[in-house]
Amino acid sequence: MYLTGKAEIWYDGYIMQKHHLTWHEFTADLCHRFCDKNQWDVIEEFNKLCQSSTVEEYQEKFEELKPLMLQQNSHLPETYFVSSFISGLKEEIRHKVKIHEPTTLADAYRKAQLYELSLEVESRKFKAPLRFNNTFMNNRISTQQSSLQPTLRTASPPRQTLIEYRRNNNLCFRCGDKFHPGQPCKQKHFNLMEEQTDNPEELLQIQDSHSEQEDDKLEISMNALTGSVGYSTIRIQGTIKGNPVSILVDSGSTHSFITPGWAKEGLELVQTSPLIITVANGEKLHSTTKVKQLQWQMQGHSFLHDFRVLKMGGSDIVLGVDWMRTFSPILMDFKEMTLSFNKDGKDITLQGGKKQAYFKIISGEKLQKLATKDPDITGELYFLSAKEVDAETPEPLLPILSEYQDVFEEPKHLPPTRLHDHAIRLQPNTQPINLRPYMYSFQQKTELEKQISDLLASSIIQSSKSPFASPYLLVKKKDGTWRLCIDYRQLNSFTIKDKFPIPIIEDLLDELSAASYYSKLDLRSGYWQIRIREEDIHKTAFRTHSGHYEFKVMPFGLTNAPATFQALMNDIFGPYLRKFVLVFFDDILVYSPSLQEHIHHLQTILQVLRQHHLFARRKKCFFGQPRVEYLGHIISKEGVATNPSKIEAMQNRKTPKSLKSLRGFLGLTGYY
Repeated sequence: MYLTGKAEIWYDGYIMQKHHLTWHEFTADLCHRFCDKNQWDVIEEFNKLCQSSTVEEYQEKFEELKPLMLQQNSHLPETYFVSSFISGLKEEIRHKVKIHEPTTLADAYRKAQLYELSLEVESRKFKAPLRFNNTFMNNRISTQQSSLQPTLRTASPPRQTLIEYRRNNNLCFRCGDKFHPGQPCKQKHFNLMEEQTDNPEELLQIQDSHSEQEDDKLEISMNALTGSVGYSTIRIQGTIKGNPVSILVDSGSTHSFITPGWAKEGLELVQTSPLIITVANGEKLHSTTKVKQLQWQMQGHSFLHDFRVLKMGGSDIVLGVDWMRTFSPILMDFKEMTLSFNKDGKDITLQGGKKQAYFKIISGEKLQKLATKDPDITGELYFLSAKEVDAETPEPLLPILSEYQDVFEEPKHLPPTRLHDHAIRLQPNTQPINLRPYMYSFQQKTELEKQISDLLASSIIQSSKSPFASPYLLVKKKDGTWRLCIDYRQLNSFTIKDKFPIPIIEDLLDELSAASYYSKLDLRSGYWQIRIREEDIHKTAFRTHSGHYEFKVMPFGLTNAPATFQALMNDIFGPYLRKFVLVFFDDILVYSPSLQEHIHHLQTILQVLRQHHLFARRKKCFFGQPRVEYLGHIISKEGVATNPSKIEAMQNRKTPKSLKSLRGFLGLTGYY
C-alpha cells in the first residue's frame, strides 16, 4: 500500500509473475530494482564531473556527489575535494582560481563564481555591436554579381527555367555540377543576416548601461560599507515615506548606494547589467539592481536621486560623489559636522550627528548572538579586569568569593556516588527499548561526531553494548549552536513515575519577607552533576551513525530527573531551607535582612556546595544585591513584582496565527 508511482506499476507486473513469494525475496528484488548507485558508479561519475554550463550548476552537482564519496571513503581530506572541484572548472576559470590556492571548498566556490561573473561582464563590455554600412553592402553585392555574370552563357535560359532544369536533372542550383548530399558548391556566395532594433528606447538603455560601465569605475569606502563614521563622512538622519533612515554622506565613495532592505520597501527596482564595485581594501563586490529617482527627506528638505543596491552595515543610504556633484560646490565642515550647499537658489545647511565617546558592557553570549544575526557587525572590543567586572558586588563579599573560587570552576572529574543517584525503574516484563536513529544531513553528522568526542573526553558518556537504544536529536539553540538531546519518550512511557513533591513558586516567594540582600547561584549543567546508578547505566544508551553510547551521569529528558535533582537539593540544604535559602531545581536564592548576616549565610551555602562537589556558573550568579530576578519575578525589600521585560513581551507580542501560539500567549498573560 506504500508503493506509488513507478514503484506501484512495477509491483503490479512483478506480482503477476510470482506465485509463492517470501518477504526476503520481495525486499531483495525491490532493492535491486530501485537501489541507489553503487560505489563504483559514484566514484566514476565524481571523477568525470566537469563544468559544462554555469559554476552554480556545477557546484550543485559537486555537492550532491561529495557526501556519497565520503560514505565510501571517509578518510578523504578537504584538499582532495578542493583540487577535484578546481580541475573540473572551465579552462578560463580554472587557472584564475588555482592562482589563489584556496584551502577550503567554500573559498573555491566563491572565487569561481566571482571569476565567472567577471568574465560575463568583460565579454559584455568588449563585445562590439554588429553594424553594417549599406553602401558597403550594396557595392559588395553588385561586385559579386558582376563577377558571376561571365560564368553564364549569353544564350542561357531565364533563371527560373535554369533552376527547374537543374532540379529535374539533380544538378546544383548554383554551379550546375552533379549534386550529392554534403557536396561543397564551387561558386562562392555571401550571406547576410541584419538585426534591427524595433524599440529605440531599449537601444538607448543598452548604450547607457555600457557607457556607465565603461566610463565610471564604482568605488566604495570601508566607512560606507561598515557604517562607521570616519574623517571624510558625516551621518545625517532622514526619512523615506515617513520611515526613519540612517544616511551617511561619504566623499570616499564614487556613487550612491542603498541597502536591499530599503530597496524592497515599495520602491521601483530596475535590473541592470552586473557592475563591479571596488572596496577600498581591494575586495570586489557586485550590484545588479538600481533604484531610479528615489525621493527622501533630510531635515525638512526633499531630495531625488538614483541609487545602486548594495548590502552594507550600519547605514541605510550612502550619498557619494555623484550626489555631491549635483550640488557642487559643497562645504563640508568636519569640526562642526555640517554640510552646506545651494539647492534651487536657496542656501541649505544640514547638521550631522557628532560622534560621542560611549560604550556599554555586554556579555560574550550576547555578542555571539549579535554576530549570528548580523555577520557584518563591527564594533570596538574592550578587555576589563576581574575587579571591574565585580564592581557591583559589595566589597565585604569579595574575600568570600575568592576563598571559594573552586566552586565556580569547571568540573574536572565525574560527580561522586551519592544516596540520590538516579534510578530508572521500569514496569514489570518491559522489553529493552531499541529504536533506530533518525536521518541527518552530512553537516549535522559532523557536528554530532564533534560533540560525542567532547563528551567521551570528559567521561560523561562511554561506549555501550546495551540492548537499549534511544534515538538522538540535534536542537538548534538561540546562539546558532547545536544541543545534543536524546529522545527518551519511549523509555519514559515504561518508567514508573516518582511522586516527589516539586516546590510551588508562590509558596517559595512567601518566605522572603523582611529580606533586604539577595544572592542568586546557578548550578553548572545541574543534571550532569548527578550520577546514574551502576545497574541502570545501560538503559540510557543511544545509537548514532558512528556508534553506540550510554550516559554515566543523569541526562536531560528522563521522566524522573527533575524529582531526583530536587530531592538532592532538599537533602543537602535541608537545615537551611526557609531560613535563609530557597532552592528550585538548580536556582539557589540566599536572602538575609542585613549585609553582615548575608555574609555568613552566603559562606555557609558555598561551603555546602564545596562539600558535596557541586559547581556553579559564576557569570550567571549575583551576590549581595538589593534587587534580583528570580523565577521570572523581581524580588526586593519592597516585595515581589512582575518582571517588566515579561510585561513588555506581552504588550509587543504579535497577533497569534496558530492555536499553539494562542495557547502560549494566554498561558503567559493568565499567569501574570
